[in-house]
Amino acid sequence: MEQQVVIITGAGSGIGRPTAKLLATMGKALVLVDFDEKSGQDTLHAVKEYHQQAIFVQGDVSQSKDVKKYVDAAKETFGRIDAFINNAGVLSPPTLLGDLEEETFDRIISVNLKGAFLGLKYVLKEMEQQQSGVIVNTSSAAGIQ
Repeated sequence: MEQQVVIITGAGSGIGRPTAKLLATMGKALVLVDFDEKSGQDTLHAVKEYHQQAIFVQGDVSQSKDVKKYVDAAKETFGRIDAFINNAGVLSPPTLLGDLEEETFDRIISVNLKGAFLGLKYVLKEMEQQQSGVIVNTSSAAGIQ
């Protein structure tokens, strides 16, 4: 059986990094995506300790061009996408709604909502062509606060 290929957004920190490390121990090939170059590279280094194939793609999940970039990188490097961990998200410090800056609100909606949508939009096209694939959408506990 071919090595399974998993894309993980938000792979640089939070839920993403331990997920990447766990999947590396299970022998998965990984496409690690994060906005932050340093944290993404740190995760890449951590999973390579398990001697698994992995690449890092720096990108903003709220931008179509960046989502296409990580999907294309997965296809070009590994030839397929078996699973998608749709995990990237941002938080704001707890604040009263009336004190929340509009720009902060826009960024949260852009990453947490639009980013999830764009990931699904482009990954699903590939999975439909393959006639297979698994998607996991994550959220932190902050989503219920």
